[in-house]
Amino acid sequence: MLKKLVNIILLFSLVSSFAPAFAQNLMNLDSLFTVAKEKGAKKKYEKAEEICKQILSVKEDEDVRFYLGLLYSWDGKYDDARRELNNVQEKQPSNKEIIVARANVELWSKNPQTALQILNKALVDFPDDEEFLYMKALALVDLKKIDEAIAVLEHLLKLYPANEKAQKLLKSLKVSKKKNSISANYVNDFFDNGNIWTSGYIQYGRKIPLGELLARVNYAHRFGLYGLQYEADAYLRTSSSNYVYLNAGFSNASLFPRYRAGFEFFQALPYNFEASLGFRYFWFNSATSQVLVHTGSIGKYWKKYWLAFREYVTPLNGRVYYTELLEGRRFFLGDKENYVGFQYTHGSSPDENHTYLNNKTQLTYRSDLIKFTYSHRCKLYWIYKIRGGYEHGQYYSTSFLNKYTIDITLERIF
Repeated sequence: MLKKLVNIILLFSLVSSFAPAFAQNLMNLDSLFTVAKEKGAKKKYEKAEEICKQILSVKEDEDVRFYLGLLYSWDGKYDDARRELNNVQEKQPSNKEIIVARANVELWSKNPQTALQILNKALVDFPDDEEFLYMKALALVDLKKIDEAIAVLEHLLKLYPANEKAQKLLKSLKVSKKKNSISANYVNDFFDNGNIWTSGYIQYGRKIPLGELLARVNYAHRFGLYGLQYEADAYLRTSSSNYVYLNAGFSNASLFPRYRAGFEFFQALPYNFEASLGFRYFWFNSATSQVLVHTGSIGKYWKKYWLAFREYVTPLNGRVYYTELLEGRRFFLGDKENYVGFQYTHGSSPDENHTYLNNKTQLTYRSDLIKFTYSHRCKLYWIYKIRGGYEHGQYYSTSFLNKYTIDITLERIF
């Protein structure tokens, strides 16, 4: 009996001696998990992943494993994310956070059909869940099932009318369903020598399965002369990551080139970059007055911003002339038509819609232009743009003038 009592005392002493170390170890693991979440919040994903794996090598923890799955998804390691999230969901099949994370993995990895399957299954158990309904609409949009997405969003907004994300997405989808647009533009150029030029256009646009077609009539009144130019543009998708721009124009008026044409190929690149390469062609009054302008651009979307640089290269009369253009926009309300923008051009840009261009020499003229734009969508189907610009430029062979521009455009989508 005495021997048994001694053994119990010894065992209790042994456990007591290890208990503080064990408790300290658990505290260290909790601290490590806090550090992992701090690293993840700073987008230091690889470091956070390593810490989570260290914790799991010591102790299985579903919260840690779930967070590791989130880290993998944010880091673009979608197969790893699926493995960890599926592992956790097997033990917590009705956990809404895990369902959202799994659906996001499929949406972000361009597998909307799988995302839709996950969400439809979840909506059986949670038929009116706000987040599941919104994500289902996103999956349907990616699958090009716009009418079904609109129906889901309308149902969501009946249940949760204050959901701003759903309101914005529903508006943009309704706009995307409209195929036609008509716009009118008016421009006044005021020179410091007292001259005033006016120009503008009327344009009709039509969306087609491959992209968009535009037909335009340009008008100009300069030097006491009036003139019209007839022009057409096409933006045609050639794949999910690239498209081409085509342009053709004709005029009998002396204020415009006799013929003009353009081609440019645009390619989407990693990290939201886009690059292009193409040309602009002008035929003025004779076969000896033809000019080919080479152009290319590089642009990037970053959060709510877009910034682009474009170069024009014009070989002419044994020389090469260069024009640089820098443009930026800041978008609002998640709508590409709601933005403020700026543009700076050094040289002679053949793409300015109110540039005076009726002979090849003018492509060699030098100028500096700065322009600001305000664009706004009003009542869903109306868009107006107001531009103001200042230019110090060479409008004649020897003289430079200051020019101030007011440019207004009104567009109706239907």
